[in-house]
Amino acid sequence: FLLNQKTIIAGLICVLKLNIEAQAQKLNWRKTLNDRTDTLQNAYFLSRLHEQFDKRREEVKKASSGEDVVQTVVNSSQQICGKIIFESKRTKSFSDSWIEKLKNDQREEGAALAVLVTEVMPKEMTRFGSKDGVWICNFQEAKSLVTILREMIVREYSVRSAEENKG
Repeated sequence: FLLNQKTIIAGLICVLKLNIEAQAQKLNWRKTLNDRTDTLQNAYFLSRLHEQFDKRREEVKKASSGEDVVQTVVNSSQQICGKIIFESKRTKSFSDSWIEKLKNDQREEGAALAVLVTEVMPKEMTRFGSKDGVWICNFQEAKSLVTILREMIVREYSVRSAEENKG
């Protein structure tokens, strides 16, 4: 009887190990799926920016950090005025860690502004706004916010250029 119990327990342990491995594979599959969804989302967002700003010959490309998108803002004279870095998220909950990551990517890219486009806003925000130096908006607000922010960069560049020329 004792040998039989050991055999049963060993069998149960094997079954539990198999269940744990199966669950781990499911989690890895979900992570892979989420990564691919983020990549597709950023590709879609990139194409929307291209549609909106290609007429101005502004470069819109993936950032060196990977999934981020960088827009190089130019004025009507085709002078480079600055950059905006974007990250888009489609998740069920907001994470403050995204802000720090995007700020680090902003520094690495030398971008003037950072924009986080997300389905789920931080708890304290119902509409677009700035949090800890990062602009946050939903997908419906993104086009309008980007238009405003790029205009801010162009105007700031014009003011800086005028000041330098006075010098």
